[in-house]
Amino acid sequence: MTSYWQAFKEYAAETAINNAFYFVDKDSSGSISVTELKLLVETINGYYDTGIHPKDEDIAHLVAVADKDKDGSLSLAEVKAMFNKA
Repeated sequence: MTSYWQAFKEYAAETAINNAFYFVDKDSSGSISVTELKLLVETINGYYDTGIHPKDEDIAHLVAVADKDKDGSLSLAEVKAMFNKA
């Protein structure tokens, strides 16, 4: 059984991802580009102080791996799947 604190932690993490996604989706397209993904990672780093500061080629690689429909950008579902595997 999931403890209250574990459930709260998961909810907080999902909320942070949702908020960060919509914050960086500047054109409200429902997907984020490589540039927007870099901003997303940096935004989440600001919430959790992860110390992660990826290079542009690292971000491009993340998109290539996480972009399941191969449209060159990431939907919210693809971003959540990417962070759940991290």
